[in-house]
Amino acid sequence: MDEHVAQLLAVVHDRAALTDARDAAWSELFEYDALIASSAAFDLLAGEPRIKPSRALVVDPGDTARRHWEARVAAAAALLASPVVVQLFDELRDELAEDADLAADVFTTATPHPGLTAQHFAVLRTLGWQRADRSSARQLGQPFVEGHDTPGGVAPGEQAVAGHLATGDSGQS
Repeated sequence: MDEHVAQLLAVVHDRAALTDARDAAWSELFEYDALIASSAAFDLLAGEPRIKPSRALVVDPGDTARRHWEARVAAAAALLASPVVVQLFDELRDELAEDADLAADVFTTATPHPGLTAQHFAVLRTLGWQRADRSSARQLGQPFVEGHDTPGGVAPGEQAVAGHLATGDSGQS
């Protein structure tokens, strides 16, 4: 593994890293080496805590559990936004289906990759995508358009397949 990849991995695994730095490192890592990025993301998803911690736990004054949770959320959000999500969708879906809190936090922060199909978005909706998106729309001060999956409009992946669905073509080869 080259030094640049090692530096990016250090940032994505650093629980004290700022959100923007971690997000930028995930994006660059997925561009540079998607296999290593995917592996790192699933490793973080498999980690602790498996249940969303409460804020300001007396037993965790350093908020370590919260930072570990945020690293898991960032890993899942990075996977959802990456081009490899199309190939790894079932694995990510399984992780998100295990914990509604994880799915909600991921959906609040993630922008899904535009290569996802309408079928992928249908699965995301069953995991709470629309509900999380309503709160995102409110936080961003944007209107939520009923029946669509992003604040103010159609999800990028759905734009790509909208024409196929209108004509009865599933868009699948």
